This record gives sequence, structure tokens and C-alpha cells, in this order.
Amino acid sequence: MNKLTLGYTLIEMLVTVSIVAILAAVAVPSYDGLINNNKQKSALNTFLGELHYARSEAVKRSRQVVVCPSSDASSCSGTNWNTGWIIFIDDDRDDTRDNDEELIRIAGALEQGLALSTTNDISDFIRYRPNGLAMETGTFTLCDPRGSDLAKAIIINATGRPQISEHNATGDALTCS
Repeated sequence: MNKLTLGYTLIEMLVTVSIVAILAAVAVPSYDGLINNNKQKSALNTFLGELHYARSEAVKRSRQVVVCPSSDASSCSGTNWNTGWIIFIDDDRDDTRDNDEELIRIAGALEQGLALSTTNDISDFIRYRPNGLAMETGTFTLCDPRGSDLAKAIIINATGRPQISEHNATGDALTCS
């Protein structure tokens, strides 16, 4: 009767560990790309949804709606869209939120590593008229650490319709600063 010994030799174990290490070295960079793509798509789709929401609220309520960057979640603050934004009904059409004007949506800061930049004409705010037309047009560019080659844009045209693009409004390549 032969005794069967169970176990692995040192060489078998080293070969197995080597194969696992090689597979991990190949998979990790792909996984990082997948994570970055998902972060970017999530932020892009969230912001696109906010713009569609603001436009539809302007039409639904027959009032001017403003989307602007906000660091305090209650008033417009400069041109830094990375800190978050608010959407409000601009009853007096002065492009700033007064305490009596309804705040209809608040968004927090973008995830770390993402940056949202704009063209000058939409750096402070976007106003939607009661008919859904935008009073400003321009391009939002969303960048991540991978740079300009993988940046995405949201273009707002004269009809107010925001759309995702891989180029700016003039068809040129996107740039990240």
C-alpha cells in the first residue's frame, strides 16, 4: 500500500506565485483605467442630468432658472464649479439667489481628482428662460488625472440643450489646465 503525500513542492509554489504576480501586474493598470472611466462618466452624467433638470424646471414653472457654482450650498460663489453648484428660481432675474428665491437643487463637490472648467461665457452661471432656451452657450470640460486626451465635455447650445462631446463647441480638442 502506497502512502499518498499531500502538499506542494517549493518549485510548484514558486511557479504558482509567479503566475499570480504576472496576472496581477497586467490586471491592475486596467482596473485603474476602469475606475477612472467610471468616476468620470458618473460625474459627467450627474452634471448633465442637473442641466436637463434645470431646463425642464424653467419650462415647467414658466420662470427663469439659474445654475451656478456654489461653495456654501445656498448662494452663487465665483467660477469654481468643482466645489458644487445650486439650481434656483430667479424670480427677480438678477442672476443671484436672494433668500426668498426657491432653491430647487444642491450638488456637492466633485470627487477628488476631477476638475470641471468652463468657457468664459458660462463661468459664472447658466440661465434658462421659461421657454427652455439658454441665455448663455459654452463648453464645460471635465478632466481627470489622465489629462486632455481622455477629457469629456458638455456643450450647451443656443437652444439650451446640453450634450456630451469629446470636442469643444468649435470642434477643437479639449484641453485640461
